[in-house]
Amino acid sequence: MRRVSQQTDADVCGGALLLGVNGTCVIAHGNSNAKTIHNAIRLALRSVTNTHASAKNL
Repeated sequence: MRRVSQQTDADVCGGALLLGVNGTCVIAHGNSNAKTIHNAIRLALRSVTNTHASAKNL
């Protein structure tokens, strides 16, 4: 149950990837604290890293 709680906690996940745009875009809540922004930046970095790694394999 703790794992599900962490996956849905806005502070832990940081934000959501916005699909349908040309590039990487992470949406976070307007009332986000420093921990949330930190995790949103980590999410964006992971997304960019995974995207470039996948593109190299094509």
